[in-house]
Amino acid sequence: GGAIAVIGSPWKSSVYEDHAFNSRFLQNYINPAFTRLGDVYQKTKDMQRPRTLDYVDTQTFTLLGDPTLKLVPRK
Repeated sequence: GGAIAVIGSPWKSSVYEDHAFNSRFLQNYINPAFTRLGDVYQKTKDMQRPRTLDYVDTQTFTLLGDPTLKLVPRK
């Protein structure tokens, strides 16, 4: 067995940050406008960006896998 794609944090992260990322990722995943894993991932990363210039975003999530991976149609 194995994984065809993995999304994770290469650095320490808090439960709050993980929950926020996971919630946004699932929100984008069920959106039928997104048909590829990379599109869902990129939209989620865009939503995680800070809204102010004085905030340094140290939280990162990394996609290890093919961003063009087609998603199974959601119902």
